Amino acid sequence: MKADFGFLVGSQIRIYYDGNLNPQADPLLIDKIPFFKDEKEGVIFAELFEKGNFQSEAYLPILERKIRKFNTKKESQKLKSILLSEDTKIKIQKFLENEFADYDSDIFASVMSEINILLESKPAHTNQPVTPQFERPKRRIIQPAIPPNTPISGKTYSLTQLKNMHLGKEYKPVSMTIQDYTIHVSNWTDLSIKFVEWLIKNQFLTESKLPIYNYSESDKYFINSSPQHRIADKDGQWNSVMGNFHVDTKYNAECHKKNMIQTLKHLGIFDVDIKITFR
Repeated sequence: MKADFGFLVGSQIRIYYDGNLNPQADPLLIDKIPFFKDEKEGVIFAELFEKGNFQSEAYLPILERKIRKFNTKKESQKLKSILLSEDTKIKIQKFLENEFADYDSDIFASVMSEINILLESKPAHTNQPVTPQFERPKRRIIQPAIPPNTPISGKTYSLTQLKNMHLGKEYKPVSMTIQDYTIHVSNWTDLSIKFVEWLIKNQFLTESKLPIYNYSESDKYFINSSPQHRIADKDGQWNSVMGNFHVDTKYNAECHKKNMIQTLKHLGIFDVDIKITFR
């Protein structure tokens, strides 16, 4: 029907724009809003598309910002493709040849034959902020492990805090909170299953991203499309999640925690706030 805006409502609300400002042929996905209580983006969505605000085009500044961001990303991808191309490699070789023109051309050619110029894209999970040269790196603050005799009943810790704690048998989860949305759990097995279920429902985890190794990243999977490890005779306690996903939950508390952290890292998810409350 060629409307300016379209909404796809499923496990999230997806907002598409296809008006005159759209820089591409297909409708442009400008936002994805999860169904969480008091979700900030959801509140903004309700306000912007309220009849009066919509008719006065209150959405326009946000739309223009989204399109600028899209164009920046598109141009960045274009530049990245150019930099990784064979033409760029040839230009670098030409630059070096001119830079060291004082050397005999045969000597230069001989040395270059022993050098490999390689331009490659970094893996997504290593795309961390780079410390500027000559700037002293910030000291990493390590949360001390909580002594075993410290009362933990009713306490809540973020996954970041738990990363540097050793979890023993006394750590028994009662709920998991993700982005202010609380999910009640009965034990670590239930928590891992519901963690994976949340990833699937919010489309962070798809079948194309399977398998996902466990925290050791060796020969056992945490999540797979079939209930088995890379080496089929390796033992596991498999649980089916939403049909096509299978989770191995044969781990202790410490390993369950590590599996969650490893999965988020593998999927490139660094901005999701996850907390666990203990009984």
